[in-house]
Amino acid sequence: MIHKKQIISFGLLLILLLAETGCASGISSKKETSIPGTITEEPEIVSETLSMGNDVTHFSIDNTISDVIHHPLFTGFGKFILPLERGYDEDMPLSRVSTLLPYHSNIDPQAAVDTMNHLIDDVAAGNIIFYPIYDDTKMQEHTGLFFFRGEPGAPFAIVSAGGGFSYVGSIHEGFPLAIQLAEQGYNAFVIQYRTGGAKVACEDLAAAISFIFANAENLELVQRTTRCGVDQQS
Repeated sequence: MIHKKQIISFGLLLILLLAETGCASGISSKKETSIPGTITEEPEIVSETLSMGNDVTHFSIDNTISDVIHHPLFTGFGKFILPLERGYDEDMPLSRVSTLLPYHSNIDPQAAVDTMNHLIDDVAAGNIIFYPIYDDTKMQEHTGLFFFRGEPGAPFAIVSAGGGFSYVGSIHEGFPLAIQLAEQGYNAFVIQYRTGGAKVACEDLAAAISFIFANAENLELVQRTTRCGVDQQS
């Protein structure tokens, strides 16, 4: 059985807990059916990124939006790092990142840059930090799930950053929260959802939850135990 406690609100945390349940497990180690978004192999975009070598060039506030979008370690998801849904100038320096988040306040450009550099270091260390949640290529152009790893089998959270359904402010209230959770041992996800209204955003959140539970073993959200004398998934 998977015990779930959830708070669903865009701009807040959605908390989902995976707990050990004695000799029973709600997640099978074998998947009988093909579930949309199921991880069957390493995502192509991530494999290509990691094969590029050790490009760990970091950003400063003088770098531009273009530098973020086209950073070689952000291949396939660079456009999701900053809230670019409302339009942008690729030559705009990161010192003006606050203009991309009109519904937020107290935006610190250096803090945003530090967060992006954390993502660079994660990828350079060999971690897969981004997963498509849909099989449909068109849906992948607008959605996805960032993953910040904690301890295997630890509880996890989905962070759904706000933005008035017109942009996704993950750089300010998504990634920093997830990084803090991961540093405390929790597994944390940050969702890139479609903007334009609550309906499509919630559809993407539901797809992300389904993706996580379908891939809990591959994401190491469950861990092996030896209860009852048998090796099993908890």
